[in-house]
Amino acid sequence: MRCSPAVFRVAVLVVAFNAEKKLIEVLRRIPDNLSEIALEVLVCDDASSDNTTQVGTTFAAQSLNRNIHIFTHKINLGYGGN
Repeated sequence: MRCSPAVFRVAVLVVAFNAEKKLIEVLRRIPDNLSEIALEVLVCDDASSDNTTQVGTTFAAQSLNRNIHIFTHKINLGYGGN
């Protein structure tokens, strides 16, 4: 994504492990009406055993005005590994 010099670029990293019950609440708290910011949200599912990836993917598909990407690790990398 290319931005003009007047536009700020911000990436938000959400590290999630077995967070299917809280992930939507967290993602909804990220403002989506910041026109002066090119916002990208990265959700890293750290090998959850619940439906964290599916919840994130569904939310991303329903959020047409947000730039959300879901990444799923096959093994748990721990907080510092993300």
